[in-house]
Amino acid sequence: MLQIMPYSGAINFRKLIHGPRVFHDALEGVLKGEKNFQVINPDGEDYCLHYTENILWAKQFDSYPKADFMEDHPFYPPYYKYDEEDASKMSFDLFSGMKKVWFKEANEYTITVARLLLAHTDMSIVFADDRIKMFIPESDRLSVSDKEPDAGDPTLMRVTNVFYYAPILNDFNQVDQIYCFHHIFLFQWLTDLPVEQIKYAKICMPKFEGIGSILDSYTRLKKFFDRFGVRTTIEPHSSRYPDDMLQRYFDIPLTPKDSDDTNTVYIVNFFGTWTARVVGKATEAVYDTDSLNPAFRKEMEEYADAVLGNKRMLGVLLRGSDYFTANMQGLSKPVGVELSIPVIRQWMEEDGYDGIFLATEDEDMLSAMKEAFGNTMIAVSQERYSVHRMENVKTIAELEKETYDRDEYDEHLVDVTVNYFYAVYLLSRCESFIYSNSCGGERLTRVFNRGRFKKELCINQTIIGG
Repeated sequence: MLQIMPYSGAINFRKLIHGPRVFHDALEGVLKGEKNFQVINPDGEDYCLHYTENILWAKQFDSYPKADFMEDHPFYPPYYKYDEEDASKMSFDLFSGMKKVWFKEANEYTITVARLLLAHTDMSIVFADDRIKMFIPESDRLSVSDKEPDAGDPTLMRVTNVFYYAPILNDFNQVDQIYCFHHIFLFQWLTDLPVEQIKYAKICMPKFEGIGSILDSYTRLKKFFDRFGVRTTIEPHSSRYPDDMLQRYFDIPLTPKDSDDTNTVYIVNFFGTWTARVVGKATEAVYDTDSLNPAFRKEMEEYADAVLGNKRMLGVLLRGSDYFTANMQGLSKPVGVELSIPVIRQWMEEDGYDGIFLATEDEDMLSAMKEAFGNTMIAVSQERYSVHRMENVKTIAELEKETYDRDEYDEHLVDVTVNYFYAVYLLSRCESFIYSNSCGGERLTRVFNRGRFKKELCINQTIIGG
């Protein structure tokens, strides 16, 4: 991202001429290793441009997730080239329902976004930074004001100049300036192919991703690419799960053989999952039980009827094990069972539930919950892990690879996945829901529940402030 700085003649940087393509001219220099430019403005004040890598910009803020995982899978890619004239691959879903956008800072991204919103929407725009007037004149739709707008207005989007984790916080009335830009140009970043030539989007799923994350990612990306007439698929053998399992239990198509470089968008590495979180609020996952294999769904419904019946149950999801070893942060930061038990006990006493249904992959948490609640608590059979078993690995996927040989591994994954879905479905059938931290299981539970929970609580957010 190029930021506008006061002009200085003390150091002699390459000079550019102010104009509509000044940012593109500077980016050509960035590709050659330059980071600073002096801009001569014939019609106004001269200024400098300073380039900062997007991910380095994000990491300077305490709000950026500090998990080890994020070191290998950064949130924002660089944008060295983009085309404001190619609206065929732009997405404005993020701004759906908005009437006004407020920008804190004038820089390469906010200025570009403002120009596009003025050209392609009827929204009004306010900048707190009067440097915008060097690029776009004030008008009946663009104004400058140092007054902070009302954050409670549901039709207002606030674009901040600090990192803000909008997709995880599920708050799209506030986004940061890179997220805002990234949302519009994501499709352009993924491919140079003309949109009319593209038939497929191929997701190469990382081997460490769980089934909940795969379903969430696939569904969000499918909704995004459906808008462009592009079919979303998963590359055969790319995920940790057997392909026939994905097709037998879930409606996830594999990439067909006629896919090639001339007709396919490739979504690789962490973008199999992280891309899904930056395609805007209008593409929230809608994966639910109706999308499962009908026979599988019927089995789960019958099992839930037998186990839960008409009891008033409190659903509890405690995520631990590799969330501790991977040092997950923010809303994904795990919460120890010793902090969770008092909250769960308080809900049981206040609301008088008949029992607790617990879902956890952490055997230490299961033992502690059994000791605390005894026969009041039930749990389905699941493969469970202790943090003590993960001294030399960071993820459950790595531990499974070490534990099972090739012939056993696929069978193990099928069993684990089926049991996982039984647990999540039973959670979704409970009256209320407590979960320790943000994770794929929590999201899938709420999707299956369809907003019917009487009460919900994220312990992470309540106890340690997320």
